Amino acid sequence: METIASLRLAQACCFVVFITAAWVGACDPSMDAWRHNVSTCKDRRTPNASLGIPPLPPTELGCRLVVIAAGMARSGSTLQERLLEAALTWLRVRVHMKGYWELYRHNSRILLKSNPEQLQSMASSFAKRLNNLTSNAVVLFKSHEYDGRLVRLCRKHLVFTSHRHPIEVLISRASLWGLNKEPLVVLRRTLSRHACWKAVAVEDTSNEELRSHLVAVFDRYVSILGVALYGSAFVDSHSESASGIASKQVLVHGVRGNPSAMVRANKGRMRSFSWLNSSRFRQSVSCHFGTWLAGYNYTVH
Repeated sequence: METIASLRLAQACCFVVFITAAWVGACDPSMDAWRHNVSTCKDRRTPNASLGIPPLPPTELGCRLVVIAAGMARSGSTLQERLLEAALTWLRVRVHMKGYWELYRHNSRILLKSNPEQLQSMASSFAKRLNNLTSNAVVLFKSHEYDGRLVRLCRKHLVFTSHRHPIEVLISRASLWGLNKEPLVVLRRTLSRHACWKAVAVEDTSNEELRSHLVAVFDRYVSILGVALYGSAFVDSHSESASGIASKQVLVHGVRGNPSAMVRANKGRMRSFSWLNSSRFRQSVSCHFGTWLAGYNYTVH
């Protein structure tokens, strides 16, 4: 199994290096290709009927609030999701439903061949839980893929996004999953999804802030959620005792987790993608996405 995995990784690496050579040498500053129109942000397509996935219930279910963790992939989005859940816990708000939005669709084609009954069961269960939401329900979903249906799910929505330097996104992605697509295509799709969500977001947090100022980010999330749930009076009435601050520190510390095991497990794989740190590749990213980089005060050395 390890040999097969190594061969697949080598094939993916060769694939990317082969097509990378075609655009690195031809790049010039006038090739800044970052153009995104939010009018292209659409609802996710309804699954093909042949997949056996039943349609979701109509959106605008009447639930109280949907909180959406829509961070850019590999930007700390899972940490953001956990932090939002912790903020709701701090506010003593029950989360009636949580998880990745339409998770079953990620493996739908694989399950259709291997276990179609499981796929249909997962989809039906998801739809049933949505249908059972009450008018007072608060839900928390994570999604990288933009879906307007999710925004319209409840009477109110709060979208939280996160971002990270594109080079770091690719390095993180390669260390976990490898790269089997042209890297600029991966970046364009990642940045476009982020732009769609950011257009309807109340907060966009950097990966650097999530790593270095987690308590400050937590406080900000608590304030945003508190106002949405309890009105502007929440800001005036919200104060903390010494014991409350200590409890918050414990809660936030538990959100962090320990990624060291994952880093160690993928350290060897990352050597195969060392070219992502090369000056030639960085120059190409700067040429193609310079406008986006400047908008976030990111530089490419």
